[in-house]
Amino acid sequence: MGSIQTGIATSINFWMSVGIGTALVIAVIGIVSTVKSFTSGKKNQAVRGSLKPVPGRGDIPIWLAGVLWISSMCGFLFLAHKLVPTFPFIFFVFFAFVWSPLDTYVSARMRGLTGGDWGVPYIREGIFVFSRNMGYKGVAIWFTPIPLQDHGYMSQFFREVELTGTKFTSIIKAEFLMFPIVMFTSFIFWSLLWKLGPIPSAVYPYAAKFWPLNATMQCLWSTATIEGRSWLLESIKWQYILAGGAIGSGLLAFTHFLKLPMLFFYGLLGGLGGWPHGSIPLMFGGLLGRYVFAKRYGKETWKSYAPVLLAGYSCGMGLIGMAGIAVAFISKSVYQMPF
Repeated sequence: MGSIQTGIATSINFWMSVGIGTALVIAVIGIVSTVKSFTSGKKNQAVRGSLKPVPGRGDIPIWLAGVLWISSMCGFLFLAHKLVPTFPFIFFVFFAFVWSPLDTYVSARMRGLTGGDWGVPYIREGIFVFSRNMGYKGVAIWFTPIPLQDHGYMSQFFREVELTGTKFTSIIKAEFLMFPIVMFTSFIFWSLLWKLGPIPSAVYPYAAKFWPLNATMQCLWSTATIEGRSWLLESIKWQYILAGGAIGSGLLAFTHFLKLPMLFFYGLLGGLGGWPHGSIPLMFGGLLGRYVFAKRYGKETWKSYAPVLLAGYSCGMGLIGMAGIAVAFISKSVYQMPF
């Protein structure tokens, strides 16, 4: 049995349930930290930030941003209800005006604390499955755009824009310029992909390798809202969820007891159930940075070098990847004559 088949089996039988338990612990931490920030902010009004726009940054009025957000969510509600009229409309409203703002705020705070995105797990999937109890049957909802948005990453992006001295109005102009170009060129790109060969096939080795994994998990979730036997509900085991929650709580207590940084805790939970292909090189890179480069260049100097090194490596990898894709497209689009 290969790693893909092993990953499917272990994920369905064990790691999915354990992951729900550990992710719930992280979600509780995020919600508790959010509540604490509100309570501490009320006690320390003097140190809180201001909602007044920063001069020269190009901020739009908050009321206008609110109107645009409400309008977009109403558009989502209309579209989703038109596409799946049998799905309970109250869940669309909950996604749009209750959970999306709350999840965005929690996600933004967790990004500031951990540098990563730790949201409440399977909230979308759980509500879809629960809709069976309210009479919904079918798979259309799994492929429908719903008003569930996590904009927590934008807080990090806004900070990047502010540090680079870029105006928000410039970002908006760039988006308006890019949208028609991206839409037009994307259709050309997609049509070229489809014409080169069937998907999945040997022409696309990555899709051929990982398509069974993605298709199996998608099918497992999608069939949870149809009539008859649900393999998904049978694969979720509450004892493993409780065990995952206990492991997460124990690691949190262990981290606090030894006064270790919280990143240690998040790193441990993030590595549970991870693929060894990524976990082992990540561990090796961390050890190399701490015990080799940090000692050679100094801890503080290495901390300032590492992000720049990562950015340069990512840019180089992206350029090489684009060049490789271009060469592959050209070579597979040319047919050699047999004589």
